[in-house]
Amino acid sequence: MKKIILNAAIILSLAFTIFSCEDDDTVTERNLQDEIVGQWEHSSVSLSIDGTSYPDYLRQNYPDLVGDQTDAEIENDINEQFEEFLGNVLDLQADGTFIATYHDSEPDSGNWLVNDQTQALMLDYPEGEFEDSDVQLAIESFTDNQLTVSEEFDGSDALFGLLQEEETLKVIISFDRLWCWQEARNY
Repeated sequence: MKKIILNAAIILSLAFTIFSCEDDDTVTERNLQDEIVGQWEHSSVSLSIDGTSYPDYLRQNYPDLVGDQTDAEIENDINEQFEEFLGNVLDLQADGTFIATYHDSEPDSGNWLVNDQTQALMLDYPEGEFEDSDVQLAIESFTDNQLTVSEEFDGSDALFGLLQEEETLKVIISFDRLWCWQEARNY
């Protein structure tokens, strides 16, 4: 009889243990402001105009400019052009400041934050190349290892002079997280 009671008690305690965990499975909202802190290396850029990829747009509107270039060659040209223009490393620091390091010029710095309502990365450049300008980048995707942001320009703001005024250029920039192995070894 003691064996039956003991087995029943074990079965009941296992049942309570298994079914009492449902509250532990709730997903907590990510704090993007904290998680995005770190150094991010510019890895690629892609462009689209009114939802059409940049290579397709060029082929449709400027076939002589493209010639027989493949999509990959056009995308590589874009990345080479933006590599010189954009910061190579964007260091988002926990205190809300950032440093943008470029290939051939002095670094820029300023303040940053993530707007949770609009899912945008806000960069405030008080001095340097983009002095007194605020940049709002829509966060397209974010993982521990990659950050993809975008910014849109209408034809009147076009960087290349190829757009019509009613067209919209979307610039999508991908960054890869730089991991500090020195810090990782300390854990």
